[in-house]
Amino acid sequence: MQIPKKWEKNHTQAGLFRKVNKVILFGEEKSGKSYLASGFPGPIGALDTGEGGIQMYLNKDRDTCLTSTDPAEAADIIVWLCEQARKGEINTVLVDSGTLLWDNTKELAYEKISNERGESARAEFQDWAWIKKPINKALYALMRVPAHVAITAWQNEFRMTQDEQVAKGKTSKTQIKRQNTADLERKYGYLFDLAFSLSRGVDQLLQPDGTYTITFWGGRVPSSIPSHLLYPGRKWEFGPPPKTPQQVYEEVIGWMAPYKEGGGTLTLLDVNENDVMKAWKELLVGVEDELVGKVVRILMSMQTKEDYTRRAQSELGPIVTGMGPEQRKIVQQLIDQRKAELNGKD
Repeated sequence: MQIPKKWEKNHTQAGLFRKVNKVILFGEEKSGKSYLASGFPGPIGALDTGEGGIQMYLNKDRDTCLTSTDPAEAADIIVWLCEQARKGEINTVLVDSGTLLWDNTKELAYEKISNERGESARAEFQDWAWIKKPINKALYALMRVPAHVAITAWQNEFRMTQDEQVAKGKTSKTQIKRQNTADLERKYGYLFDLAFSLSRGVDQLLQPDGTYTITFWGGRVPSSIPSHLLYPGRKWEFGPPPKTPQQVYEEVIGWMAPYKEGGGTLTLLDVNENDVMKAWKELLVGVEDELVGKVVRILMSMQTKEDYTRRAQSELGPIVTGMGPEQRKIVQQLIDQRKAELNGKD
């Protein structure tokens, strides 16, 4: 289709994935949110909204951190950081934390309302436009910036109580606990490509044991990323001994960027073999590591359609035949995917 000349500047290539990751990291206290955020590509431009913890993880010779608990000023700082990213001065815009930014916004608004209308006054519908103005200003800047974005958030446990009839003429309160979610202003969910929840491990006495778990919660996953590599619920476990923030970032998030510029196709050949092995072991329970390794190496080494034609049946056939029905089905899907990738090269 021919695009009119006046709209050529608006053309966005179909199938092209941006090279940056916009990520929300949420979880319980001391679960490693700020630690992981500091591992994003530098230089990092950070906004501390009052927690005062991100500074200890940042590189003093490379990164920049500004602190503000005033919502309007914080929004202006975020806009300025996004401008610096557009100039190439920084590669990541970091907000630690998004929860406190929203809490500061609400607290200042309620203080203003109570001073003007009395202590018992509450925010009315028409108030939310000016209350959320700083939050929306920051949101739109972060959505449009061509840079990595990392926002940390506290964990929000929602509980819903409803009346339920348990017998004729009798009702009881039933409490439904929703899955843990990020405690953020609700529009911020539309900003992120990926969301991860973080938690820390405990021993039998409920004391921290030095282990941490990162779980992929959900997000915009490009269809070209193999489903066995990234899916809701996939977990990464760390420590002890601890890894650096950069090592954790690369293992969990960094392997997805940069994406291919020429068509946006991420194939098995673009992924580290160890990542593939780890993901497949989770799926192919009961299959010897040696067999999983053989399948991974054969598929990742196939460079052309001729490779596939020559080697698929002779090398992969005997391995697949020895697996169980469910495992065979999974491997066959991956073999078919590799065939489609190679066919798409022509």
